Amino acid sequence: CHSRGIAHRDVKLENLLLGENFRLKLSDFGLAWASNAELGIPPPHMQCKTRTGTIPYMAPELLSSHGAAGWHSFDSTAMDVWSAGITLFILITGFPPWGEATSKDKFYRLTPRMETFWRCVQRWASFSDDAVDLLTGMLNKNAAERYTVDDILAHPYCNPTSPLSDEEVAALMAKRGHECPAAAAEQAEECGASPATEQVEAAASAG
Repeated sequence: CHSRGIAHRDVKLENLLLGENFRLKLSDFGLAWASNAELGIPPPHMQCKTRTGTIPYMAPELLSSHGAAGWHSFDSTAMDVWSAGITLFILITGFPPWGEATSKDKFYRLTPRMETFWRCVQRWASFSDDAVDLLTGMLNKNAAERYTVDDILAHPYCNPTSPLSDEEVAALMAKRGHECPAAAAEQAEECGASPATEQVEAAASAG
């Protein structure tokens, strides 16, 4: 998206879908922002002035007094990286790091000293060193110093020495009771029915 001059601006769990081989897909671009095409693709900067998103996933610069005033300009790519960091944290732990990125939140108040924050949350969840390093970079309160998408893609956490194959991922997910959506649809088609058709028929029978 960013390389095409588009920022999502509402990255969160509810907007993630599972595609073929359990690959994540980002959906719902209703709040997305597009740069002026005349600036070129990718544009030299992606600054927007609107404050939008879902509060637990919103970057601190959006929730500051300057952000609330509405005149401040935000780096929309940095906003997306912050939201992706919150999303990744929840995927690892099952809970968010804080309710909102403001001084009103007691867990967010720990972030001036991130080592204190990590000691606290590791009472309830386990993180690899690479995960801690990546999340610390993605959740940097200074938007100018926050990791970029290129930084994330090059990070060791995203480039394990022994990555799982699609088959290994499918086996692990099956063990947890999850079936690949694409595979389920394909099986239904082979049987002459789609999942949606089966649901409609079941509802009709119940009626």
